[in-house]
Amino acid sequence: MNRREREEQYDTYRTEYKNLEDTLDDLVEQERNLTSVYEELGWEWRDDMRMSAFFQNRIEKTAGIHAYVQNLLSGEMETVKKTLRLLEKEDEDR
Repeated sequence: MNRREREEQYDTYRTEYKNLEDTLDDLVEQERNLTSVYEELGWEWRDDMRMSAFFQNRIEKTAGIHAYVQNLLSGEMETVKKTLRLLEKEDEDR
């Protein structure tokens, strides 16, 4: 692989890493917003135990789904980060 191809590959991975980072930040913000909405709704329905339990269940499901996706994205970020380090090391060795 020539230098230009390596630079293009490096740029591609840097862009992918940045996109994953942005997606992860957005996901965390969405989780906060959803949890806040469900907490507000749960508070409004606090006199109805069934509805209150429903909103608590939604909070837990939202947290579970977001945690799962965060783990997937974090794993992908680690893979991209390792690839970036390998590309940097190859450049240093040349």
